[in-house]
Amino acid sequence: MRKRDRFRKLFLRLKSSLAELKFKQQRNKVNNMKKQAKKHFYASLNENLDEIKQANPKQYWKIINMHIKSDRPVHDVPPLKDPNQNYNLAYESSERSEILNKYFCSIANLENPDKDLPVFNDRCADFLSSIVVSEQDVYDIISTLDVNKAVGTDIISNRMLLAVRNQISKPLCL
Repeated sequence: MRKRDRFRKLFLRLKSSLAELKFKQQRNKVNNMKKQAKKHFYASLNENLDEIKQANPKQYWKIINMHIKSDRPVHDVPPLKDPNQNYNLAYESSERSEILNKYFCSIANLENPDKDLPVFNDRCADFLSSIVVSEQDVYDIISTLDVNKAVGTDIISNRMLLAVRNQISKPLCL
């Protein structure tokens, strides 16, 4: 590759046909070597894929995803065929959303909305009638929180909970 780059610089500087010929030959040689290396890589990868799957599942799925994923973002919805308009393709977001909305509305309609639900039998005979939680239980659970974890849906960080665990243990056990 360095040789190819040197020939390219030489060709751009001299603008001679001999320099151009040498550059093109070296460029073709490098491109062929890259193709061969890629071909060899995929051939050896296919041979070792079963072994990798057993030995290191994380590496296996990393390789699989590398081959499966495309350049298109995952959240892009492809063009859809509209059954109401001779199956013409819909490219606009509004058209696609209308097609999807009509489809999901059509499958979500109940045939008989007034029909009663069937009787469900209990799967177990045991019920929780009363749960006793002590102040020490709450304190111990809060003490085990990892401060490096992300906040939950309540948007209270674990670091904050650990800082105020003495004050909130009693109100949380009531």
